[in-house]
Amino acid sequence: MTQDMNLDQLHRAVEKTQDEAKLRAIMRENPSWPFMYHLAAGRSNLIEWLPENKEAKVLEIGAECGALTGTLAQKYGAVVSLEVSQDKSAINQLRNGKYDNVTFLTGGMDAVLDKDFDLVFMIGSLPLAESYISRVDAYQTLLECGRSLLKTDGHMILALPNKLGLKYFAGCREDYFGAPFTGVEDYYYHKGMRTFGKNELTTLLKNAGFDRADWYYPYPDYRFMTSLYSDQYQPREGELTTNLVNYDQERYVLFDEAKAFDTLIREDLYREHANSFLVITGKKPISDIVFSKYSAERDPQYALRTDIRYQSIDGQNSFEDKMGEQAESRDLLTSDKTALLEEGKSHIAGIKTAYDHLTSQYAGSGIEIGPCRPGENEKSVTLDFIPGQNLQRLMEELIIQGRGADVKRIVDAYTKRILSAATDDFAMTDDFRRVFGGARLPEGLKTAKISDIDLIFSNLIIPDEAGDDIEKIVKADWSVIDYEWTFDFPIPVHFILHRCFYLATHQLMACPELNFEELIKGIGISPDESEQYLRMEEYFQNTIQGSLEPERNMLTKIGNGIIPFAEMDRTYREEHAVKDRIEHMEHELDALRQELASFGMRKALMNKFFKK
Repeated sequence: MTQDMNLDQLHRAVEKTQDEAKLRAIMRENPSWPFMYHLAAGRSNLIEWLPENKEAKVLEIGAECGALTGTLAQKYGAVVSLEVSQDKSAINQLRNGKYDNVTFLTGGMDAVLDKDFDLVFMIGSLPLAESYISRVDAYQTLLECGRSLLKTDGHMILALPNKLGLKYFAGCREDYFGAPFTGVEDYYYHKGMRTFGKNELTTLLKNAGFDRADWYYPYPDYRFMTSLYSDQYQPREGELTTNLVNYDQERYVLFDEAKAFDTLIREDLYREHANSFLVITGKKPISDIVFSKYSAERDPQYALRTDIRYQSIDGQNSFEDKMGEQAESRDLLTSDKTALLEEGKSHIAGIKTAYDHLTSQYAGSGIEIGPCRPGENEKSVTLDFIPGQNLQRLMEELIIQGRGADVKRIVDAYTKRILSAATDDFAMTDDFRRVFGGARLPEGLKTAKISDIDLIFSNLIIPDEAGDDIEKIVKADWSVIDYEWTFDFPIPVHFILHRCFYLATHQLMACPELNFEELIKGIGISPDESEQYLRMEEYFQNTIQGSLEPERNMLTKIGNGIIPFAEMDRTYREEHAVKDRIEHMEHELDALRQELASFGMRKALMNKFFKK
């Protein structure tokens, strides 16, 4: 396993500092897969969303170098951290020894003398079961052992790759042996470590004595999860586009995974081919969260997590009632936004303020703002999940049907509604410059009193009853589902329209009626003004990110290659062309040899004749 390389370097880094921020700075200065795997902040996303319980006793099986141990220590009352490797355990103890609620153990399962745990975590450790238990049926035995250590109402939390994950068909190398298609071929040529498909893992859990489990699907995988789906909330078409994240090894690209994921989603096959599993056993669900998305690689004041939850209705948890089924009724759901850090409290509070002001501003305009209320603490807000059709997806369907003229009517209706609130003259302020830079904008621009710059088609919901009837669509009230990026200082309304049109024309299918240059020209935006808005957007994105370099940038620094199928095919053809040429030359050489041999024979005969 490539993440086990350079443990000496990692040990020296942790000896220098146990401060996580400084360790991540070292990681960025020394870009390598082992450093990223063990030190990246994104590793903790997999478990950060779980409910905190300071009374809970937790067992971590397969702690490795402590990538998750610190998060567990912060969330739970007591943690027993088990790792079979002495080198890794030593690093973990150095790194997380500052937590007085963590006990470190080194060895196999026989090292665990305690029991009655509330939670048992096996994050990536089931495939390594033979390292912990020396038995032929090590995988089932490890699960049975974990279950025996749980309280009656406890939960086991299991994460591992799906051997039938789409990325492994598309050309990613298998995690443990580093060869393509190893898991797809069911480890025919490899022994000692393995992963499982969904049906196989389900059977394994049942045989180990677990009667129920909740299935989640970390995307793009469990190691660096940014989104978490579930049986109750599966991805929609067009959502799974972040697929080239092979930080660990070189990979092939045999087909477009985003398009293949869309096909699997349409055919209801996503769960069988998700790249990873997160399985939580227990008599009841551990959480009512059915979807989670991390926007963590931002400046600390903007880092947040978005959760979609089932509401409790009449005292009953509807998530539990619908276990194992796709959610059918969106009115059972709510959406929470939670600051990941203390610095984000004011940003979260601003979302509630934005709701109040936007509701007043757009009253009677045909734009309704999705309800928002304070969350369970000062770091969160709750928004009602609004049923209906996503406007951008509806526009995509209309384009597929060849109804470009109707798409243009939607754009015109959108433009009219947005412009209706822009009643003030724009004047640049210091707050504007702080967020968007010092853009050189023309005179005479209009602005609303408060501006949601993310009023884009994908953030608007149309009532289901409108269907695809264009008359009903343009007359219906449109609901805004996300208004996180709302500002109380003047922003040109042209920027909001420009931003929406730019994103739509780059994300939707080609459509003659959605020509970006024509759209902005139609509302009076010149090419020079457009260039300034593009610069504003770049400055805004840098403002959100702050001084933090995203961990996703590590891919280019680590340097693991991506080999497209076209390149493989070209290389294959070139190799065969060279082989054919060599073979042809060999035939020619054989012919020359034969001719030379014949000439030699004739010469010998002639010499013999003339000597006589």
